[in-house]
Amino acid sequence: MRFISEKIDLKEIERKAFLIQYEDGLLEILFGIVFFISNLQFEWGYMGNIIRLIIQIVFIISFILLKKKISEPRIGRVKYGLYRNIKKIKISMILLIYVFFFIIMSYQLKVIFSDYVIELFMIMVVLPLGLCIFSYFTEYKRGYLIALLVEMNYFLALLLFLAKIPEPLNLIISSIIVTPMIITIGIITFNKFLKKYRLPKNIEKKN
Repeated sequence: MRFISEKIDLKEIERKAFLIQYEDGLLEILFGIVFFISNLQFEWGYMGNIIRLIIQIVFIISFILLKKKISEPRIGRVKYGLYRNIKKIKISMILLIYVFFFIIMSYQLKVIFSDYVIELFMIMVVLPLGLCIFSYFTEYKRGYLIALLVEMNYFLALLLFLAKIPEPLNLIISSIIVTPMIITIGIITFNKFLKKYRLPKNIEKKN
């Protein structure tokens, strides 16, 4: 009788299954679209914020539906064990604490600086750094590149503002330049995903 001497590392198998979910590029595509819309700072007041929030919710729902329609038929759906679920909870808690910390800090800084300085601080530091933290704990390697592009977007907007291009035109111009790069990364990744993971024949016939 032949015995299997090789030890199976279930955590490593689960880790690889977890990382596959980033291979479809949908996160970059939808993030790029939402990121661009969020930067369209038209003078709509509170109504503008509500409209942007609704659009963001729509794209989150779209992300979930596209995952179910495109990704899951190709790679399946993984039910993670206790270790991975605890790790996901830890990541969520760290990000919540991170956001809460910077919200408190921003209110404190408003006493000293103008709202514009606070806005630049929140955008140029909090968003890219938050993406890096998320990328580190989830091993989402392309997230570092996305964070760099986000930082470049707002740095370019700042340079345009210093060059006497007023708000919100400076941010719109920088977003038009940078956002297509983010979406392009997603499209290239998505195309590779479709080639790598073909639909099973029984599903292709149904479609």
